[in-house]
Amino acid sequence: MAIGNEEAITAALEQCGSVIGDTKRGWVHGSCPLAVFRHEGGVDKNPSFGVVYNSAEAHKPEGHAHCFSCGYSGDVRDIASLLYAWKHLTAEDLEAVMGLMEEVKTGSLPLSLSAHHADDPFPDVGWIESFPRVSSTYSAAIDYLQSRGVDRKTWKHFDVRFDPQRYRVAFPLTDRAQRCRGMIGRTLISKPEGPRYFYYPYPGIGGHAPKGFTWHNEHALDLAKPVLVVEGIFDLLKAWPIYKNTTAALSIGFRLPGMGWHTGVKRWISMFDVGEGGKRARVRLQELADKTGAKVWHLPPPPGRDDPGDATSEEIMAQLETLKN
Repeated sequence: MAIGNEEAITAALEQCGSVIGDTKRGWVHGSCPLAVFRHEGGVDKNPSFGVVYNSAEAHKPEGHAHCFSCGYSGDVRDIASLLYAWKHLTAEDLEAVMGLMEEVKTGSLPLSLSAHHADDPFPDVGWIESFPRVSSTYSAAIDYLQSRGVDRKTWKHFDVRFDPQRYRVAFPLTDRAQRCRGMIGRTLISKPEGPRYFYYPYPGIGGHAPKGFTWHNEHALDLAKPVLVVEGIFDLLKAWPIYKNTTAALSIGFRLPGMGWHTGVKRWISMFDVGEGGKRARVRLQELADKTGAKVWHLPPPPGRDDPGDATSEEIMAQLETLKN
């Protein structure tokens, strides 16, 4: 059952160790959860910390936090991420806070989803830069990437970002013309109520990132060489370290119209997921290859794996080696 902003923010602050005080003028007041690190003696002796739960009353966005004692100003999600990085919250605590903040209804889109010009069909540089790069500050994002077997070299190469407002790792999408086409974000919440993946909206085709038209890493492909195509982001992140000419379709419903660069590929290798979705993707790719006269080899994921994202790079290499036989 959905809960209100005041209740969600109160519960999130308590999870962070704050002692809740009164509620007025759109703010939930309490002790500063960062006191142990930022206050003299590690204690908030005269609490003057608050978080906005009603932007119309407080004239600040919901979730905005400020401490008039230590001067901290930010967001509850940022506070939770800092406390986790400083070993003051467990992974379960962090996930609980992020889940509660997902319940908070905001009056408008955050800056990171609207910081571009309405007449610009592509996001400007400032839009992407409003999302911080994954770094040691955002240890929850790093922990998640490492738990998926993604190494630092790979996430740095793909310029992976962190969205503290939606608690997601986000992957910029670039088309063959080297234009930014938005981002796709993956939630860090293990059992989300909503979709695991989110296409960040921007003015353009239908007002959204062109899902199914821009493939991840398409901008870096050498079309004269065999192109390995996988289904999802993490499939790509596992295959790329051992075969750079890899792209992720991000959809099983891709089609020929609007996909001009695909006609330049003469040799395809597919490694789609096990299951009905993977079967449909293989049929789609075969239809595309038949129309363009390209050759295509369909490989299953490594033995015992449902998709390349669950495999190691070495297992994917061994599967590709079977093409030589």
